[in-house]
Amino acid sequence: DLVVWIPVVRSLVGFDAVKTARYALGAHLVQFPLIMPFYTAIRVDEVWSVLGHPDRCARGWSEEVRRDLGANCFPSMHTSVAFAVLLIALREKSRAYRAMMIVYSLAIILSTVYLEIHWVMDVAGGILLGTVSVRIADAMIAYALHRKSHAGPDTRSITARGF
Repeated sequence: DLVVWIPVVRSLVGFDAVKTARYALGAHLVQFPLIMPFYTAIRVDEVWSVLGHPDRCARGWSEEVRRDLGANCFPSMHTSVAFAVLLIALREKSRAYRAMMIVYSLAIILSTVYLEIHWVMDVAGGILLGTVSVRIADAMIAYALHRKSHAGPDTRSITARGF
């Protein structure tokens, strides 16, 4: 979640509501309804669960616990969130911040494969989900901004004065 909180808090501190909405929607809020059908209908076990060694820590988990904790990893939400942040960070003006978020996002994506959490197909699905989420978030924000710019006069201020 830190990969989302860093840009959200930075945008909030910068008083940029559109950027805050873009990160929050694209990197998290839009993704949950899109990913839930996969997680509830399709069982794909994590790499470590299939290989039978939970991050090689010999935790002594029973077979039942291992199956429950190692289930439903397609598409990789680690990847989808990190890739969505990466896509949005590419639009940032600050080169240093943009580079930092790109490196951080790529580290998350690559480490999920290295640490045997996700299969390569999970990562590919996460990249697709992240891309779709950012596009949906962009469309939602564009629609909201369009509606705001074409709204009529603010009638609340007129009625509040009794006119």
